[in-house]
Amino acid sequence: MFKPAIPPKKTNNGDDQSGSRGPSRPPQILKNRQLLHEVVREEIKAYIIQNNLTSGDPLPTEQELSRRFDVSRTSVREAVKSLAALGILEARAGSGLFVQNFSMEQLLDNFAFDLMFNAKELADLFEIRFHIEFGMISRAVRAVSPSQIERLEEILERMRLSADQGINSGEEDREFHMALWQNVKNQALIKILGVSFLVRKKTLEAIKAKNLFDPVFIYQRHLRIMEALKHRDIQAMRANIIRHYTTMDAVNQDGINAMDADLIRHYIDLEMCLQLPESIQSDGASK
Repeated sequence: MFKPAIPPKKTNNGDDQSGSRGPSRPPQILKNRQLLHEVVREEIKAYIIQNNLTSGDPLPTEQELSRRFDVSRTSVREAVKSLAALGILEARAGSGLFVQNFSMEQLLDNFAFDLMFNAKELADLFEIRFHIEFGMISRAVRAVSPSQIERLEEILERMRLSADQGINSGEEDREFHMALWQNVKNQALIKILGVSFLVRKKTLEAIKAKNLFDPVFIYQRHLRIMEALKHRDIQAMRANIIRHYTTMDAVNQDGINAMDADLIRHYIDLEMCLQLPESIQSDGASK
């Protein structure tokens, strides 16, 4: 978040006296051509913070930024495009550059796109998702409500009908996990889940891959999670979350207590290998 707006002091000729008259980093850093636009991007972000700019505030023109940082306008333009993609800046035709209202959704959308077509990073994302969901179980059990269970049962019924027709519905899967954690009231969790489903959906669509697991199998995994939540059984819910991510049926109390994080990752990697073509697996392994 940017600092609250405190407009820089102005002189009679309109110049600011914010103390930010040039790049905050040593000029020699700007000589590295390979990272030039990245350095300029950081300098622009520093300028915004140092001058207490907030949403809607104007920035100097590209030409003025070029002079300020002693770089080409091309480098400034690349930096501006990068910041615009992150939702930090907005370039208005005929008006100039403005600070944009920061949006976590836009940042996550870009994050999701960056993860596509990289098997290792996809697996990284699902490993994080597992540990977040596993770690939130006790909170979900404490917060469960009858209306939430009704919502989960309605989603599961649609999932069952799809499974009976041999259809593995990714939309019901997404809705189930969103509803599973809704009472926890943690928006960051919901957004991370959203990104994981978006990345998976877009990647599988783009490469025309299919989920190899039986739709009935997937339905039954979700049903067991819901039943554990319904009965406020933390241990059963933990066991079923592990089953959901690893496809391991024999998960007992000892297995939960001795949960091997490396084994979880092994199963996540295995699923990626089953569903993604070798070209993507190789690209991910090389990064």
